[in-house]
Amino acid sequence: MDYPPGFPSRFKPRLEAEILKFKYRYPLAGDAAERIDKTISIYVNMACEAVKSGEWEIGLALDGLKDFARQLCEDHANNMRLDFWTEKDWNESLKRVTWIVTNSIEWCRHLERMAVLAERQSAKSGKASSTNPRQETSDAKIRGERDPIVAARRAELRNMLRSGKRPTALSVCKRWDSQGIKTPESWREEGVETWQQAFQKQTYRSRTKKLISKDSKAIQHPD
Repeated sequence: MDYPPGFPSRFKPRLEAEILKFKYRYPLAGDAAERIDKTISIYVNMACEAVKSGEWEIGLALDGLKDFARQLCEDHANNMRLDFWTEKDWNESLKRVTWIVTNSIEWCRHLERMAVLAERQSAKSGKASSTNPRQETSDAKIRGERDPIVAARRAELRNMLRSGKRPTALSVCKRWDSQGIKTPESWREEGVETWQQAFQKQTYRSRTKKLISKDSKAIQHPD
C-alpha cells in the first residue's frame, strides 16, 4: 500500500497486519463500511500517537487520513469489480462506498479527534515560540500546516489535482462543501457559510480564487 508522506516506519507492519485482519473478519460486500471504518480507526490511533511523540506533522497526518480512506475504498471497489463492469460501474461503486464512509458519524469523530489534537499542537507550538524566539514559527506556517481546516482543504484539492486536469474554482467549491469544509471564520461572520455562496458573490469570488491558487501552490511547491 502507499503510505502517506512521513508515516512512521515503525507503524507500517502493524497497520498492514490490521488491514489483513479486518479483511478476514469482514469478508462480505455488505461489511465494507464497517471494515473500512475499523481500519481507519487503527490509522487514526497510530497517527495521533505519532503526532504526540513528535514523529509526524498534524497537517500531514490529516492529509494522510483522507488518502488512506480513499485507498481503502478503491481497494474495496477493485475487489468487488465484476467482469462485465464498465469504468462507469466501477466509479459508481467507488463513489457509493466512499459516500457511506465519509458521511458517517464515525468519520466525523475521526476528524474531530484530529482537529482537537491539531489545536493542542498549535497551542503547544505557540507556547514554545513565546519562550524561545529562535523557535518562533510564522502564523502563516502554523495556519498552513497545523490548521485542520486548511489541511482538509488542501487534502481535497490535492486529490482533485491528481486527476491530471486542473479543476475549476466552482468545482473546488462544490468539493469542499460536499466534504463539510468550512469557509474562513471572518467570512462566516459576514454570512458566507459555504464555498458556493462565496463563489456566487462577486466580492468573495476573487478571494476564493486567490485562496484556491494559494492552496494549489502550497501543494505543488511545499516549503
